Amino acid sequence: MKGVPGRSIQHPAFVPPFAAALDALMPATAAVALPPEYTVVIFEFADHYVSRAYVAAAETLTVAAPEDALTVHATPALVQLMASLR
Repeated sequence: MKGVPGRSIQHPAFVPPFAAALDALMPATAAVALPPEYTVVIFEFADHYVSRAYVAAAETLTVAAPEDALTVHATPALVQLMASLR
């Protein structure tokens, strides 16, 4: 995870709670422009990565890379997890 500005957290122990928080029905909507403050959550695999922008004020998660212009409203579990990491 990379915060704006600058703070970074990288640890395999974060993967299970994130996976559990993301394992939910979250209907997607068209993405809007990101505000100046957000946190980037990156999942890196052997052959690619996916990057999500979490906006705490709106409780949304936006696909940042690969870019496909979709946003979801974060689950309560994800909101709580992100708040605990601040």
